Amino acid sequence: MSQPSSAPPREHPLANILVNVLLPILALSYLGKDGDKFWHLGPAIGMAIAICLPLGYGLRDLVRTRKLNPFSVLGLASVLLTGGITLMVWNEDGTIHPKAAILFGIKEAVIPLILGLSFIVSMKMRTPLIRVFLLNDEIFDMKRVERAVESGGKTGEFRRLVWRATFGMAASFALATVLNFIVSYYFISQVDVTALDAREAYNDAVAAVTGWSFVIIGVPAFAMMMATLVYVVKAMEKITRLERDDFLMVGK
Repeated sequence: MSQPSSAPPREHPLANILVNVLLPILALSYLGKDGDKFWHLGPAIGMAIAICLPLGYGLRDLVRTRKLNPFSVLGLASVLLTGGITLMVWNEDGTIHPKAAILFGIKEAVIPLILGLSFIVSMKMRTPLIRVFLLNDEIFDMKRVERAVESGGKTGEFRRLVWRATFGMAASFALATVLNFIVSYYFISQVDVTALDAREAYNDAVAAVTGWSFVIIGVPAFAMMMATLVYVVKAMEKITRLERDDFLMVGK
């Protein structure tokens, strides 16, 4: 009797944070300097390393899982946009284009904006993103929920719940869109674009954006997502007449 093929191991969240946040910050802050230390590789190499780390990690995950995750694709697109914008705003004499802050702010805002809109648009598709991201079999026993909904004649109420959950997730990305732009614009606008070492200051600003965004943007957005999850759980209890332990898969 053949054994079922094992699922690819899940990535460790600490590894994700290390490669996508901490190591790029270190590369930008320490390697991206023009100094006399052996680790001072220059702004260009420091930025290249900071971009290649998450890019390589994302491509590795794509090859390992053999799944085209839309969130991973957007993450890779964000990394490539960072590199593209950097090439656009870096001048050959070491100065920075005066529009660097607005361009980088727009770049940082576009990704969560696309994600938020994708949740709403996908409601017209066969598999809405809310079904992939929140209402999935890893969090809920969806088969049991759907049976309870159908037997109780609550299909209409459940559809409205799915829409409200969708707007809740979209709202969390809308918040991230606004905060991303504010944080990015603030740090990049502090760079003296006319200085001959503006590239180093630009790298430091990008490192600051990467680090502070994880807290300033991640915490409120995560809180909104958790609030949406709590709301869905309570609404499911009411609609299905089941106890939460009967349909929640978390912790089992």
